[in-house]
Amino acid sequence: MPPRDLGELFRQVASGSRDHVEEYLAALGQVPASLSDLSDAFTLASPLQAPAGERSFLDYVGVYVTAREYLVAEEAPEEEIGKLAEKFAGGSTAMTLLTHLALLNTAYEDDDVVRLGDELVGALVSPYADRLSAVLAEPDVVHHVVARQPLLAAMRYVLTAGCCGMTDEDPTPLLAAVLLEHVVAASLASEQRGERSIGGVPESLFFEFLRLGCLYQADDMWSSIDRVVRLWETFGSAISKVPLRGSPAQLLEEATGLSVLEFLAFGFALYAHMSQWEPGSPHLLSREFGPGVEQSLADRFCDAVVSTPEALAGAFAGRTGGAFDFLPIQERPVLDLPGGLLVLDDGYLWDRVTSGLFWIVHDQEKARSDLDRQRWTQGFAEAVELFAEDVLRRVAPTVLGNGSTLYTEEDLEAAYPDAKHCDVAIDFGDCFVLIEVVSAQLSVRTRIDGDVDAFEADAERLIFKKCRQLDEAATPLLEDRAHALTGIGRRSLVVQPVLVIGSGLPIAPPIARFIYDELETRGQFEHPDVARLCIVGLAELELLEGLAEVGHDLVTVLRSWKASPLSDVSLRNYVLAEYGPDARALRPSRMKPSVDETFRQVQAVLGFGDRGVDD
Repeated sequence: MPPRDLGELFRQVASGSRDHVEEYLAALGQVPASLSDLSDAFTLASPLQAPAGERSFLDYVGVYVTAREYLVAEEAPEEEIGKLAEKFAGGSTAMTLLTHLALLNTAYEDDDVVRLGDELVGALVSPYADRLSAVLAEPDVVHHVVARQPLLAAMRYVLTAGCCGMTDEDPTPLLAAVLLEHVVAASLASEQRGERSIGGVPESLFFEFLRLGCLYQADDMWSSIDRVVRLWETFGSAISKVPLRGSPAQLLEEATGLSVLEFLAFGFALYAHMSQWEPGSPHLLSREFGPGVEQSLADRFCDAVVSTPEALAGAFAGRTGGAFDFLPIQERPVLDLPGGLLVLDDGYLWDRVTSGLFWIVHDQEKARSDLDRQRWTQGFAEAVELFAEDVLRRVAPTVLGNGSTLYTEEDLEAAYPDAKHCDVAIDFGDCFVLIEVVSAQLSVRTRIDGDVDAFEADAERLIFKKCRQLDEAATPLLEDRAHALTGIGRRSLVVQPVLVIGSGLPIAPPIARFIYDELETRGQFEHPDVARLCIVGLAELELLEGLAEVGHDLVTVLRSWKASPLSDVSLRNYVLAEYGPDARALRPSRMKPSVDETFRQVQAVLGFGDRGVDD
């Protein structure tokens, strides 16, 4: 999307907005205090010193602007913040504010937002303009004028507070939306619980890292398209260990009347509409989607993904309203307004039509019986394991005579019948990579509520139970240097354990330190020939596949990652930093023809015909 000059939008109403802001602030009688080094609403407070090796992680950390930094006193109580929010929301209708908050969240690019900050400074009066300018000019901190978390929180506020005006009296709804976001952001500071330390930081800060990591996990769209089609169509049809009522694709169609490709088609239509939006152009997409679309399909999609403002507000009623409680928007990220469909969050939209399809079938099977729910969860877990094994076969070294260097759980059981086994082992000569795959994900209580007990249960289920299995599987391999498995003797052997968490796990220094400290406490991976555990997701397995195609073998990449200053951040961040920031160059070659074909079918669903595929 080309850069756009937001200056004209503000120049048209500059004098009015100055008077309006001053009126609000004068009515409240606020006198802002001096700025803190970092915003309280962000997890990293300035007194926190990064231990050695963690400074590079801070390259990925930014701070979002809050009203406490330039509009109100830093110590202002929540009651005053609430009054200020009512003031900024009171001059615009709820739908106007929601629209501008959604556009800020989905349609404005980084350069636009930087200019928006400059224009906001120009629209404010002194001393507020000077204070905001000082915040944005801080040399050692990246301040984001708007950010996803406070924008989602501001949308929730507009939906539930009931204090918006009946008419658009405010001549600057975009400015009002930004100011409201800053005010709501001031209430998002992590709760200082004053209890134990986790991963070397206070418990509240640890959960801030964890939940922000969940919110901001990145993925390559092309990879996600290929992945969801292969999981649901190719490997879903190969499920054999669990007696499902039908294949995943059949169960999805039973639940929604739509195929995976139809979900992708309508989701992509909405995503593309928002990504191409420019000021002055229509921001809503017709519920009919287009003249070539079968309306019954569009209606079924809306039934599964779209909500009305009233229904969404009702879904928030009775919830905690915590700093990360956006589950109703995550489940229904599109609003049905009188003029058409509005995307509130494009990340949640894309999740809903890809990884989120699992939960649509899950809820259907759960409504039938708990046995059907269990079978669905176990069956889809098998599809995830088959997917991972297929990628790993492409990563494994090739040998003459069509021999294999990849060994399955069945191969390991045959070689070491009295031992524990992992899902996959790959022979790299002097190193065996042992892989365990888990398809589960962090619970809602962990990633939304930051509940300690829930996190401990999740960590045991996702990480430590699987690590115990990897550790026990390494023992017989090291004892006979893999002779029983391969028939080849070797002088030495190193084992590299890898845990593949299907949905991914946020990795930051406190999270990594917690995991490694706990493994040490439990006495796991103590053998001197067992390398440091690596945790990756399915998307990162695909990055490793792409790297292997151009000569970067799995063991070398993993060792280099764990020896680098980025050892305690995600493999994705390390790969993009080390091998180039363009994810397209790291895609496996098999992906393009597959995604090209998917897009041709998507275009047919949307009635576009075959117009070719634009990368």
